[in-house]
Amino acid sequence: MVVQCCVCKKIRIDGVWRTSDLSAPRFEEVSHGYCPSCADDAFREVREYHRHNFRGFASAKAANS
Repeated sequence: MVVQCCVCKKIRIDGVWRTSDLSAPRFEEVSHGYCPSCADDAFREVREYHRHNFRGFASAKAANS
């Protein structure tokens, strides 16, 4: 099975993420995930989102307990 980054389209071959001008072979199964670089960017965005939108959530929850 071929694993392809859903953001940058790199393909993981033998555990190494490589830029490929070719798409995955047409009849081979393809799974999607994140290469390390795109995963870092995605998690950074999630942390920022939570920091801005759920600031008081943890303290409000603790106060109600």
